[in-house]
Amino acid sequence: AGGGVRWRGLGGEVGVGVPLGSEGGYHVTLPDPGFRPDRQVIVREWGIGVGPIDDALRGAGTVEFCSVNARPNWKRAENLLKRTREIYPSVNAEGATFWKGDRPSISDGLPVLGRPGRYRNVYCAFGNAQHGMSGGPMMGKLLSEIVAGQPTSIDVAPLSPDRF
Repeated sequence: AGGGVRWRGLGGEVGVGVPLGSEGGYHVTLPDPGFRPDRQVIVREWGIGVGPIDDALRGAGTVEFCSVNARPNWKRAENLLKRTREIYPSVNAEGATFWKGDRPSISDGLPVLGRPGRYRNVYCAFGNAQHGMSGGPMMGKLLSEIVAGQPTSIDVAPLSPDRF
């Protein structure tokens, strides 16, 4: 079962309790920035990254702990636009769009991966928080190994849904 931030309800239905919270993630996309950088720039002091996506430029990286479907705090996305302009002063910001989405977050900071011990046909793979796009491919690979009954590429015991 997947489900991301929706797992809480699904997990309750099947009796698998995981302390799942939600992080509201934000980004700003500039559809015609006027240039295309070769790579993403990450500014750790600001907690953001700005990089190319298709023909656009995207600034992302700010999150807040909130309930699922909480009202957006667009000041966070506006700040991403401000910081993107500081990184690239000549950027064309016309047509900028803001986005907010819910990201699954586990209280111990680790994702949940594996089969709950009490079930033979339920598999969990969720909780990557703001790392879903980068963590998803490895989670998929590991989950396919688990479902196939093969040894996993890495030790997944610390990610067990039964750890709580």
